[in-house]
Amino acid sequence: MRLQRLVISWGALATLAVACTHDDPVTSPVSQNGEDTIAIITLSAAPAGFLSGAFSSVAPFDTSVADAFGRSSTNPASFMPEPSQACYGSAPLIYEPGKNVSTFASPTMFLPKVTPVTLRNAGCGQATGYIVPVTQGANGPNVWEFWHDFVATSGVRYVAGLARYALVQRGALDPAEFMLNGSVTTKDTLVFKAGDFNPGGYKGDAVYSGSCAASQHLSATGHTNPLLLAGTVAAGGTADIDQTVCATGTGADTFWAQAPAVAKSPVPPNNATRLDSAYNFMVIWVALADSTPDYTKPVFRFQIGPLTDVSGNVINNAFAPIPLAVVTPAQQGALPGAPPRPDSVKATFTNLRPLASGAYQVWFLNTQTAGNGRITARVIRTQGAANKDTLNGVAEFNLVGAQDGAKIDFAFKGQPIATPSWDRIALVVQPTAGATTLASKPSEPLWAKFVSPKLPGQPGFFAGNLSFGSFDNGAADSAVFGAGGSGTGGFFGTQLVQALSRLARPPVGFQYQAWLLNSGNPAVHVNAGLLRGPAPEYVSLADADTMSTAPLSGVELTQATFSFDPGNYAAWCKLGTIAGTPPDTSITAIYDLLQIRLGAKGGDPNTPPATVVLSAPLGVPVGATHNKGKCAP
Repeated sequence: MRLQRLVISWGALATLAVACTHDDPVTSPVSQNGEDTIAIITLSAAPAGFLSGAFSSVAPFDTSVADAFGRSSTNPASFMPEPSQACYGSAPLIYEPGKNVSTFASPTMFLPKVTPVTLRNAGCGQATGYIVPVTQGANGPNVWEFWHDFVATSGVRYVAGLARYALVQRGALDPAEFMLNGSVTTKDTLVFKAGDFNPGGYKGDAVYSGSCAASQHLSATGHTNPLLLAGTVAAGGTADIDQTVCATGTGADTFWAQAPAVAKSPVPPNNATRLDSAYNFMVIWVALADSTPDYTKPVFRFQIGPLTDVSGNVINNAFAPIPLAVVTPAQQGALPGAPPRPDSVKATFTNLRPLASGAYQVWFLNTQTAGNGRITARVIRTQGAANKDTLNGVAEFNLVGAQDGAKIDFAFKGQPIATPSWDRIALVVQPTAGATTLASKPSEPLWAKFVSPKLPGQPGFFAGNLSFGSFDNGAADSAVFGAGGSGTGGFFGTQLVQALSRLARPPVGFQYQAWLLNSGNPAVHVNAGLLRGPAPEYVSLADADTMSTAPLSGVELTQATFSFDPGNYAAWCKLGTIAGTPPDTSITAIYDLLQIRLGAKGGDPNTPPATVVLSAPLGVPVGATHNKGKCAP
């Protein structure tokens, strides 16, 4: 190989290029090696073989977030205007499950088991169950109303009441599991907290009154649990319990003042406020002979406040009401638990090459804090689509032979790097094997966002392609590499000359290389050398990835050139012989393809790197005049 400094007119060559197309012989005003006729060779973008990869992160919806499902509120659960506006106008009500339908089926969760009743239209549009706060509708400023009209067994007495239950959790929390999966594997149990079972209230028939004059109104204290409201005996297959409760009287004001959003409320705010006095369930039970509820036989149960543990602490993601439907993936994407803590990551890297020194490593990074951590994972080395071997529990790897890729399989469980704070994954080349620190601009990176911002439709599974380019450990200015630029040139005798313009700055750790290849025989190729700057300086562009002087301009390599002379015409001939007899048996390579490739610094100089940036065919027409007849017709 002979790399020469040429003293020729690049301006004249460029002028010729404008008027000519590829392979058009033209006469040059400049003579070189006795030749003044050249064929124009035009390089154009032909990106191929880029370092690439893909990753996926399995990340279950993060229920460790205190309000992952976005249900916490200072208002009571289901506090909304009446949809039908048939009984109470548009005033806010606690409006129970089954809204806008005439039936209600309780989800199968919590013990004791509920035998669901069917709520029925009670003449108020499609309403099935109300709790009417004070000052609403026609009720007085101190009166609450609890109204349920339901299909029931005739002759059976039912009693309604408010209960403050604690929860004994078994396995996954029932509401969270139901919202994610639509079913409950092991049911949690509702119990009365120790020292908090003190039944009281009113067990007689329901009495509606818009004022506090009725003797049946309650003046309970917060120690009453459950607070019984009223009862009725079903007749004609239905039962109706419509009871009003007075929120004044001896000891009452303290009891009813739990919720700041709704004055004098037995219904608590739907958030993490402790339930020391207020209630978290509205319940209807089958009554015993003395009208006391059979607490083992609830037939209707509606969650009106958050669940607590047996110590009285509100449980994460246990806000009201009991869910009636699965939260769809699209809905999950908009919820606080959507950017979850991943539990595993898989990544595939392609178009890699064996390293003469150093090692490949995979890192997780937090681009906000500049934190990073190297991972230890299972690595499957590949060649094409085939898996070649497996390395278990390694912190770095190299390739051997013809291997050209790798897959990693990483699980956070049991790993010292198990933290939810990472937001990038990156494959880098460490110049020294065993390195435990990461450069601010590591070489040869492939990277991707590790945990994406909320992704409606796929909150639990993140996947995407890895980017290739110059990765900044601070991630503020990481630059994805994209092939671009052009080249124009031609032959002077046996010498090939090219002028290149507007190439993208190579990624950190990479350089541009010119290669001559035989399209029919991949084993035939020659490294035509690194690019240089334009005349007259011809500066080396070996470090164009980091240099800041001309011909570099920001992210662009404005001008470059190279020349190559194989020493004989046969190298450029489509046919393998030179005119004359006998044929030239010294011919060992015939090049019909010119490419500018992107190679890693320190790579094997005799092996073409995979990444093609510019390409042009070089097949010289047989008998072309510029070859002076030296190619056989």
